[in-house]
Amino acid sequence: MHKTQLELEEQSHREAVIKRRRELQVAKEKGYVSGTAEGRELFRGLFLPYSDAVKLRINTVMTGKASKWGQFATHTHQLTEELGIEYVAYCAMKKMIDFIDTGNNKLVDIATIIGRTLEAEARINYYIDIGGEETAGLIKAKKKKKNSSPRHKHIGIKLSVEKQLLEKGWAQDDLFPTWANEVRTGIGLFLIEAAVQGGWFIRQPKRMAKNKTENVLMPAQATSEWLGEKRKKIDSLAYLSWPLVEPPLDWQLEDIPARKNISGGYHSPLLRQINPLCGGRKGMHSDSHFGAEAIGLLNCLQRTAWCVDQEVLKVVEGCWERGLTVGSLKAVQDDPRRAEGMPKYIQELAPDHEDRISWRKEKHALHESHHDQVEKARSTISVLSLARKFASEPKFYLSWECDFRGRLYDQQAWLGRQSSDFEKSLSRFAEGCKLDKRSEEVAAQAVGGAFLGSRGTLSERAAWTRSHSRLLEAIADDPIGTSTKWEQADDPWQFLQLAIEWVKVVLRKQQEKWHVPVTADATASGLQLLSAMRRDPKGMEFSNLTPQDDPEAPPKDAYMEVLRVARELAEAKPETK
Repeated sequence: MHKTQLELEEQSHREAVIKRRRELQVAKEKGYVSGTAEGRELFRGLFLPYSDAVKLRINTVMTGKASKWGQFATHTHQLTEELGIEYVAYCAMKKMIDFIDTGNNKLVDIATIIGRTLEAEARINYYIDIGGEETAGLIKAKKKKKNSSPRHKHIGIKLSVEKQLLEKGWAQDDLFPTWANEVRTGIGLFLIEAAVQGGWFIRQPKRMAKNKTENVLMPAQATSEWLGEKRKKIDSLAYLSWPLVEPPLDWQLEDIPARKNISGGYHSPLLRQINPLCGGRKGMHSDSHFGAEAIGLLNCLQRTAWCVDQEVLKVVEGCWERGLTVGSLKAVQDDPRRAEGMPKYIQELAPDHEDRISWRKEKHALHESHHDQVEKARSTISVLSLARKFASEPKFYLSWECDFRGRLYDQQAWLGRQSSDFEKSLSRFAEGCKLDKRSEEVAAQAVGGAFLGSRGTLSERAAWTRSHSRLLEAIADDPIGTSTKWEQADDPWQFLQLAIEWVKVVLRKQQEKWHVPVTADATASGLQLLSAMRRDPKGMEFSNLTPQDDPEAPPKDAYMEVLRVARELAEAKPETK
């Protein structure tokens, strides 16, 4: 019965593992293994014991007999006095992890990189201490520079700060003294030796050429085995949270904390284990229990069938192809000048010529702009890719959970209902309903509300919709051509979706049933949910779940009513009055 859904979940797991391994390979190539999931886990496990090992090694070498390590122990001790023992250990261990399994793991090279990193941090610390507020502000700004590696940030800080200080009258001798290469490498080797003595890494000779052998830094066997097991575990739990093509399994009422309830949602045991009834980071430590009403509401939501809105998807595809950014849809518009090479007459100029510098700055700005667009468009790319995948499905479903407070959330990262305006507009109900007089009014309020936002009463929103029929028809007929009109809406993509549906169902009668979700303003949403589940008439009245006798009356304020009742109770007793 559930074979199709199980196959989809297995496919999501396979694709997630492929994606993770691809990202791991990129991290290895860039030397950022410490930024991967297993790298972060390894760092957390080694950081504190390694800090203690560095401290012990400094004390042992400095108080023992004179040795080749003595001067480097002194240099490292001075660094720990300036930067703190934990920060020195942080920088060193991070760099050692960065080069695990990369092939670029020559011992001397890693030691030099550690030394260079610590030199840069010492330089920054020096200039912040004596350079004044202006220098500290410049350093802060350079640290925030986007799309720049730590090494290039350090270089930028050095050049900018020293230029600033020299212009202020500093002498060359007043600047931070550059370390000698042997000092950089020596400090790095000293810190690596602490990790080797701790048993986490080993030095191992490797033949580099016919008559040349060099030491490389390798994880010790225990570290390597731990990493292997951690990678297997992370891979085994990897999955892409796609919607379901068959109804999710119903949640069962179980007398256990909801974080242990894995009876519903996805079909495969693995995905249910990862997505319990009470999810989220806080849910992992919560003992919240949910009763039959909450379980029933979750299961009702899970049985609701959705499908991709083909009309909106066409508009999205058109905007993407034209490079049009509208609301939360971020498109990428590539400037052809980015691919142009340096003109010959610029190549013939001296490197410090004003025109050459200006050309390079302009080219840099183009690349920065393109990179920013790509970064902002990552979410759009993911949503569009998944919408294309599910566009051929007649219906799909969302699995739902409660957080530790009882708030309801879908478990899908994309095409869910707790998402951006653009993403919400890509899905609609697979089964529609006929509009009666009351529901047509609600739909009119929704169209106007999507354009106006929370401004105006419900009747004013409905009146806006009815008085802008020509605009709505023009938008429905040519969405891309009229994008400058509807992109001004408070929720432009949901407004577009609602406008197209309003024209089809209400104005032109081309479609019998209404399929687009209509949202309602929430007043004290937690109280609304609680009142609805308990069918509490007073709670529903004051949280505006039930209609008022006078439609033009302002919404009731649940908080003021709670305050009024609390005041009454307090004043009734002399000791609390």
